[in-house]
Amino acid sequence: MRQESLELLDKITNRVKKGRGSQLLRPVDGTPCVWFMFVPNDFNGALNIEESTRNSDTEEPSGWSQGGLFAFSTGDVIYDTQKGYQKWSEALKHVRYCLQVTEASPVLAAKNKEGFRTSGKVTFNVLKNNETQTGLIHQGTYSTTQDDFVRLLIDGSCSVIDLKCTQAEPLLV
Repeated sequence: MRQESLELLDKITNRVKKGRGSQLLRPVDGTPCVWFMFVPNDFNGALNIEESTRNSDTEEPSGWSQGGLFAFSTGDVIYDTQKGYQKWSEALKHVRYCLQVTEASPVLAAKNKEGFRTSGKVTFNVLKNNETQTGLIHQGTYSTTQDDFVRLLIDGSCSVIDLKCTQAEPLLV
């Protein structure tokens, strides 16, 4: 699923014009996802995953669709485990990484069919659990595009940081 998500991300971000597809970056039905970070369904809007309608007359849902207008925003917090969203004292026993968005601008669609979409921007803090699992420690602040931030969520690495490395500290790329 991770590799499929990365391939789809490449397709989505290379589209010249705004478009939606029926393939999704990740399931929206609660099916476990093997992304590096656990991104709850609350972030469907930020991932530009939405329920489509058949037509404007009936307004009946026809299923979920995926676009590329990513829009993570200031204040978004994402943990590497589903358990990170539990009661904090319990969550700290399981969280390795936390991404905290401090500044963001969304992806913007191309204004015409010859134009290119703008990839937006995300500035985020990387927080890591301390040795006693009683709090999170600031590891660094990074800036990248919305597209690259989604890549980080899926794979654990992007153009500015690699969280997958086995070193004690994240490897800067």
